[in-house]
Amino acid sequence: MVIADELQDAIAANKTILAPLSEELDAGRLPRDLTDTLATFIPWTRVLEEARTNVDGALVDLPAWALAHRSELVLKPGSGFCGRGVTVGSEVDDTTWSKALDAALEASEAWIVQRLVVSHPTRSAIVRDSQLLSEESYVDYGYFAVDGSVPAVIRKNAPFGSKTRRVKLASVGPVFLV
Repeated sequence: MVIADELQDAIAANKTILAPLSEELDAGRLPRDLTDTLATFIPWTRVLEEARTNVDGALVDLPAWALAHRSELVLKPGSGFCGRGVTVGSEVDDTTWSKALDAALEASEAWIVQRLVVSHPTRSAIVRDSQLLSEESYVDYGYFAVDGSVPAVIRKNAPFGSKTRRVKLASVGPVFLV
């Protein structure tokens, strides 16, 4: 598989690029070392459409399977940021999930369905009203790589007092190595 992009294109900012990569991982056509590496950070991802797809070696009707596996999945617009339109299946009821899937299937933009990547809560601290407060929170870390080095790291976590995994509600902050 070859994916080409020019700097002015938005392919790198579009989550739908994860779908063909995920499909290639499932198909077993990539070299083993590349598969092993990519599988550590690319979750199972498909563009949501009326189609059949491979899930754990079984060919399934994608919309029906996504409807039945709500608690394992996340629905996201293919392009966007800050969690706009993201629905975490485990955080909504069946009716809300069904309506979100229907809306995504009818939308003019591409939507993806992904397996939920389950992180573990991490103890986080903030200063509020001159007091140091701490709690367990879901935290995601990302990094920026430039010419083989990592000049910056980013941290996103749920707002203090919230146990959600939704990035839409996340705050972004610096990372300090102590």
